[in-house]
Amino acid sequence: MTHRLAALILAALMLLTAAVSAFDPQQLFPVRRTYSGFSDVSASQWYAGNVALCYETGLMEGKSSQRFDPDALVTMPEVLAVCARLKSLFCGGDGVIPSLPADLADFVQIRTEGGRTIARLSDISEVLVTPSAAEEGTALLRLPASLVEGLDGQTVAIRAGFTGIPGQPQQYTGTVAMAKNDKGETVGEIQFTVSSSHWGGDLWATHVAVTGLLKDPGLSTIRGYWWGDAYLFLILCREMPFSPHLSQATGAAMDGKPANMEGVAAKRQDLFACLAEVVPADALPAINTISSLPDTDDEEVLAFYNAGILTGMDKFGTFQGDKTLTRKEMAAMLSRIARPSLRVSFTPAPAPQTKPTGSGSSGEQTDAVFPNHMV
Repeated sequence: MTHRLAALILAALMLLTAAVSAFDPQQLFPVRRTYSGFSDVSASQWYAGNVALCYETGLMEGKSSQRFDPDALVTMPEVLAVCARLKSLFCGGDGVIPSLPADLADFVQIRTEGGRTIARLSDISEVLVTPSAAEEGTALLRLPASLVEGLDGQTVAIRAGFTGIPGQPQQYTGTVAMAKNDKGETVGEIQFTVSSSHWGGDLWATHVAVTGLLKDPGLSTIRGYWWGDAYLFLILCREMPFSPHLSQATGAAMDGKPANMEGVAAKRQDLFACLAEVVPADALPAINTISSLPDTDDEEVLAFYNAGILTGMDKFGTFQGDKTLTRKEMAAMLSRIARPSLRVSFTPAPAPQTKPTGSGSSGEQTDAVFPNHMV
C-alpha cells in the first residue's frame, strides 16, 4: 500500500475517530502507589514534587529502584513509553502497557457465523473507507476469492483488536460478495458500517501500519527492546506511524516499519508532536491566549502553551524545539497534564526585533517547564 493511499485513508478515518470523554484528572490519573523518594532527588529541588507525582501516578519510572536520574536526557523510547501510558489512561485503561501477541496477523480475524476463521489481517489485500454521514462510514475489505469461496451473500463477523488495548476488541458484521478489483481479478469483498462511536476508524488506518510491521524482518528485533511493546501498542492505537515529527526524528517509515531508537535523544519538538497525538483536546482547556511565538506558530505546540503546560525558554515564550530535554523537565510537563492546578497563566513579552538566540546565563529558576539554565 503506497504512502499516498495511506494518507488518503487516514484523512477519511479522521472523520470517524471516536470522541474522548470529558477530562477528569483525578479519575484518569489517580495515585496508584506510594512514593518513598529517590536518592538523587532532594526534597528541596524545584522538580521534587513533579517526580513524586509522576511516580505515584505511574507516568514515569526511576532508572532503578533508588535513582531517578533527573539530569539524564530523555530518549525517544522513554517518550514512547510515556505516550503509551497516557494513551491507555485517556482511553479508560490503567496505564499499564500490555504485552502484545507474538503474531500480529491475529489482530483482525474474519469468522463465519459458525465461528470458523476464514481470514486474518495478513490476508486482507485492500481496505477502503468512505465517510457516508457525520456519525458513520462504510468500510470495505478485499481478500482473495479462494478464502470466501461458497460464502457469497452470507454474513460474517470481523473481530478486530487484542484484549488489553483500550476500546478493543471490536466486532462488526458484514456481507460477503464476489467482485472485480481494478486489475479485473475476482476478489472477495466484505462491506460493513463503521460507527464513529466505535474504534473502527482507528482500526482500518492501523491496518496500514500493522501490515508494514508484518512484512518487516525487524519485528522480532523491536520486540527485544524494553520499549518494543509501547511502540507496537501505539501503532495498534493508530498513533505514532502517522506523526511526521516522529518519522523525521527516527527514520520510521509512514507504513509503520520500526526504526532503531535505542538511546536516541528526544528533542522538544519530538516530545510535543508525540504528546499531541495522545492528549485529547478537552484535556488542554485554554487559560492563556497565545497566537504566535518567536520561533513557532505550530498549533499543536501553542495548545500546550495556552493550556498552561509550557511557558517557554524565556520571557518571550521561545520554544526552541530543536533542544533536548531532561527527565526532570519532562516530569514537570507531565505533572501539569495530570494536575491542572499546576498549570501556569502566562503572557509572553513582545518579541524583540531579533529572535532570542539562547537560554540565558543567569542560572535563575523561571516559571517555565524547561528552566533556562537546564538546557
